[in-house]
Amino acid sequence: MSERRKREHIVVIPSALEYAEEMQDLQFLIYEATPDDYGDCLTAAMFRQHVQVFPEGQFVALDSETGRVVGITASLRMRFDSERPFLESWTTTTGFG
Repeated sequence: MSERRKREHIVVIPSALEYAEEMQDLQFLIYEATPDDYGDCLTAAMFRQHVQVFPEGQFVALDSETGRVVGITASLRMRFDSERPFLESWTTTTGFG
């Protein structure tokens, strides 16, 4: 089976509150995080906040055959000043998510 055929059932859609737990689980899996030590990973609560504040900027890749989240995005729009490098962590910049 070709790669294209394997991926035909993956759709990218705007995120929704109902996907927050799966988004957290996927991020924890990718970054080997845990609920007790999630580092810079976003939690379900953080993803829900993102969807409420900036719904047009959050997306999930959904397996339409299983209904499972298989990919996520988390975006942040901000002004960039090349004279002042961006050096702080994601959590600091976003006020902890």
